[in-house]
Amino acid sequence: MNARQYYNSIKKDRDAWAKSMRQGCMLCGKPNKRLDIHEILRKSQAPKAWAFPANYLLLDRGCHESSEIAATTRENLITQLAVKLIRDPENYDLQKWLTTRHSKATQYLSETEIHSRALLLTAQKFQTQFRL
Repeated sequence: MNARQYYNSIKKDRDAWAKSMRQGCMLCGKPNKRLDIHEILRKSQAPKAWAFPANYLLLDRGCHESSEIAATTRENLITQLAVKLIRDPENYDLQKWLTTRHSKATQYLSETEIHSRALLLTAQKFQTQFRL
């Protein structure tokens, strides 16, 4: 199965996931009619295995092109997975994400790092929202 065939085989489930999410950018929270499905684990990193709900974020164009998302640094991955945990906890699965990334990647990121970042992001949003 080539990349195009793989995409066609998962498109229905991918679109269903997007429709099941609250409409709005998962990163900034702004409602937007034009949202992109972002893959945390890039297609080039797992050409025939990137399509699973734990790997998706729903983002507006501005956030999708932001440096927090565009660069695949370890810190950005922690932030993206923390956003996944906050905005889509039902589909958050770090172990599946890590093992899809690489079979020996389970030591690459930890639940503690993701949860700590999620707490930080939540606190920052709270401070901004209530101008503390």
